Amino acid sequence: MPSSLTRPDFLRLLEIVESHPEFRTEPGRWHLVDRAFRGIERGSAARRGLNLAGATGQAATALVTRLDSFGRLGDRHSLALVLEVIRADSSADLHPDLDRLIAVLDGQHTTTPNQRTGTILHLSDLHFGTPADARNWHSQLAEDLRRELDCDRLDGLICSGDLATFSTAADYAAAVAFLTYPEQFSFHHWADLDLLVLGLNSAWAIDHHHRDRAGIHPEAISQALDQLHTRPDWAGCLKIAVWHHPLNSGEPSRITDHGFVERLALAGFRLGLHGHIHRAERDQYRYDQSPGGRRLDLLAAGTFGALSRDWVPGYPLQYQLLRLTPAGAGRRLTVATRRRAAPNGAWQPDACWFQGPGQDPLPRYTVDL
Repeated sequence: MPSSLTRPDFLRLLEIVESHPEFRTEPGRWHLVDRAFRGIERGSAARRGLNLAGATGQAATALVTRLDSFGRLGDRHSLALVLEVIRADSSADLHPDLDRLIAVLDGQHTTTPNQRTGTILHLSDLHFGTPADARNWHSQLAEDLRRELDCDRLDGLICSGDLATFSTAADYAAAVAFLTYPEQFSFHHWADLDLLVLGLNSAWAIDHHHRDRAGIHPEAISQALDQLHTRPDWAGCLKIAVWHHPLNSGEPSRITDHGFVERLALAGFRLGLHGHIHRAERDQYRYDQSPGGRRLDLLAAGTFGALSRDWVPGYPLQYQLLRLTPAGAGRRLTVATRRRAAPNGAWQPDACWFQGPGQDPLPRYTVDL
């Protein structure tokens, strides 16, 4: 059973939330909720309610109703997500109270934490052109996930860049429902999966005149890792970093300064996801050469929506679905790769991973974590 949120804790929660600037206006409250649930499915109050009663329970209902008029914030994990956003905006003197409240709401909301399989959708190089693209591609993708991959719930969506084709207003209007990325880095934490994802901007120095200046800003990685060190509750998570451009490629648009990968490996990151090369690929960066040493498996997704003229020969449209086993010894990631050769056709398994002489290639591979 969930642990009770004491009345003093709840009153402190109310005080902190109501004093946040974004909570004071309706547009601000919507923005706060959007930030809290970016890339995360909102919880269901029917599935996990707050363990409160009486007047305190009524106050909780009033709070979550004011935060979200649809009433979807009535579960402990959702409240914890809102507090995570408020913590990022708050001064250091509030962090102890916020960390304690987040731990009560999120760390103890179930008797069997982190014991389910996580499913993450990895898309890259979407290259939207029109809103019609977004509607059609959503329908095709949803059908493939539900009917062919038996996936009716996603824990997260990771997109590793190139949302637009020509960088026009129409391109971005089509893409806006998929992702908003205003900063040089951002963290996304799935506490119930023991999963932490760091998004990094590898295109910060690129413009129309300098298309090959891919890289990660040194201050961005420093700020991100400094923030990571202030969160001991993230220490045991599987850590994934996401950026757009490849480290190793025959194209000049690759990232040539690999210093940020060294720092990620030292900080305990285990996986790196990227795109740009328009084909699914697997590589590895090893910081230590010893068996089981520090390393990042680098997983590239193909292009989800580029024009056919921009396809790599032999590689049609692609995406990949990541299935993560529960935390603990023997944790494993399975990457299922899908392909679509006809622009208006259906998604199919992409058996592109060779298994050895005399063996048929497979549409998936696994990574031991």
